[in-house]
Amino acid sequence: VLGLRLREQWPLIASDLSRMRVLPASGALLATLALLLLMSAGWTFALQAVGGSIGMYTGFSIYYRTSIFRYLPGAVWHLPGRAYLCQQQGISLKIFAQSAFLELFFLLGSGVILAGWGMAVYLSRPEFLALSVAAVGVLGLVIAWPERLLALVWRQTLQPGVIRRRVLLVMLLVYTAVWFTYGGAIALLPYALPGTQPPSLLTMVITNTTAWAAGFLSLSPAGLGVRELGLSVMLGADLSAAAVVASLTQRVMELCLEGLLWGMAKLVAWNR
Repeated sequence: VLGLRLREQWPLIASDLSRMRVLPASGALLATLALLLLMSAGWTFALQAVGGSIGMYTGFSIYYRTSIFRYLPGAVWHLPGRAYLCQQQGISLKIFAQSAFLELFFLLGSGVILAGWGMAVYLSRPEFLALSVAAVGVLGLVIAWPERLLALVWRQTLQPGVIRRRVLLVMLLVYTAVWFTYGGAIALLPYALPGTQPPSLLTMVITNTTAWAAGFLSLSPAGLGVRELGLSVMLGADLSAAAVVASLTQRVMELCLEGLLWGMAKLVAWNR
């Protein structure tokens, strides 16, 4: 479906790309870089929350030496590599598994808050706001009693105080910032296209998060193509071409920056 849209709108897309303004596009590039750095910081905080002794530089190195593998079919192949590198740092497989679970839980939980809002607006169905309310409630309970959540998942009792609650609160702020930075990168790119009147930042953040959720639930590696199609549909016919251009351009930026960060992570590992 996305391929058909690209073929139909390619003359307009090519024209937009050739006239893209540098300043907003540079802002989108920086926002994408901030997004990627926030992602590695979020996982590092997750590891610290469950007792892992690791600094931000080491967390960055482990995260980006393996993250490129999430683009392989299945989208989980970065996790074995990350577990192996953690074990080289003296971090047990159990602690790594707990950190990976909390990373995904907080990323998705904060995303559901925005996605529920987005579906309520797009479908004109206010009952979807219940998803946002439920996500806020669940995240609040987990921050208050994290040991009970992990006890349910691993079926073993954890003593109170094992999980650092303040770090979990920081994680929630980091992953909320991830979604706003992600949406901000997408929102800046239509400004780079001459003659385009993009919606507000908040609308783009909510729409992009909802489209990402659709990509996450799909079989496509890292949601490739699904997010672009979702944005194109949700923003309507007037912004369809601009949405595809913005989403694909941001995706290319993300891939290029991940390659750059992979090289930097290798340098960090060699110098330590």
